[in-house]
Amino acid sequence: LYISYNDRARMEAMLANVSHAVEVIVVTDGERILGLGDLGLNGVGIPIGKLSLYTLCAGIRPAVTLPIVLDVGTDNHEFLNDPLYLGWRHERVRGAEYDAFIDRFVNAVKKCWPHVLLQFEDFAKGNAARLLEKYRDQLCTFNDDIQGTGAVAAAGVMAAVRAIGGKMRDQQVVILGAGSAAMGIGDQLVMAMKQEGMDLVSARSKIWLVDSQGLVLKERPNLEPGKSRFAQPAERTTEWTVKNRGQMDLAETVRHVRPTVLIGTSAQPNVFTEEIVRAMASDSPRPM
Repeated sequence: LYISYNDRARMEAMLANVSHAVEVIVVTDGERILGLGDLGLNGVGIPIGKLSLYTLCAGIRPAVTLPIVLDVGTDNHEFLNDPLYLGWRHERVRGAEYDAFIDRFVNAVKKCWPHVLLQFEDFAKGNAARLLEKYRDQLCTFNDDIQGTGAVAAAGVMAAVRAIGGKMRDQQVVILGAGSAAMGIGDQLVMAMKQEGMDLVSARSKIWLVDSQGLVLKERPNLEPGKSRFAQPAERTTEWTVKNRGQMDLAETVRHVRPTVLIGTSAQPNVFTEEIVRAMASDSPRPM
C-alpha cells in the first residue's frame, strides 16, 4: 500500500479498502534505506522483503501481512528529476506536518486493526527512536533498526561471554557509529548487565560510542539527545595521552578503554585496522 502525503485526509478509507485481515505491517518512509540513503517511494522493497522474513522464519502467512510506504517526498534530487520516478515529486515534509501525518497514520492503523504488529523500518535516526518512544505504549510496535539489531548483537555478545566463562558486567564495550543501531545495541547490552545486578548508570558507563567526530563525550556542543545517554564525562579521559581530547578517534579510544567487545555500526569501510585488532588482543585474551 502506498500512502502519499496528499492522501492524508483519506488514510483511514485507504486502509479500510484492504480486503483481508492484517496481522503484521512493515512500514517505511524510505528516508534511510540500508546504506543507500533516501530512496523515497523506491524504498518499497524493504517492507516487502522484511515481511518475507516473517513468513520464512516465523511462519506468518503472507495473506495477513501488509507492506506500506509512506510517501512524504524525497530529498534525492536524482529521483525528483527522473521522469520515471513514481513517487510524490516534492522535497521531504518535516517538522510538525510530518509528525501530524505519522500520527494520523498510526491512529488509522489502530482503528482498522487494533491488535496488529506495526514495524517501523528504515526511518532516519532523527525520527526512528522518537517515533518508537511515542507509540510503543499505544499499540504493538517495533523498530527493527533499533530493537532487532540490538537484540541480535546482544545475543552474540552474551553467547561469546558465556563461551569464555565471563560476566556481562565485566565487559568494556566500544561501538563504532552512534546511529539507531548503536543506540539499540547499547540499550540491550545495558539491560543484560542490569540482569546481573548492575545499576543503570554503572552499566551505561561500560558503553563507549565513537562517531564521525570521535569519542562521544557529555561536554560535546550540540550533543544529539539519542547519544547523550551513552556520552561519557570528559573527566574519565583526563589521564589519557591523546592528540585532541575533543576528537579522539577509534584507535585512541581502543588503546585507552581497553575494550573486550568491539562492535561496528558504521558504513565506513576498513576501519577495524590491524593496529586496532592487535591493541584489543594485547589486553584481552579472547576479544569479541
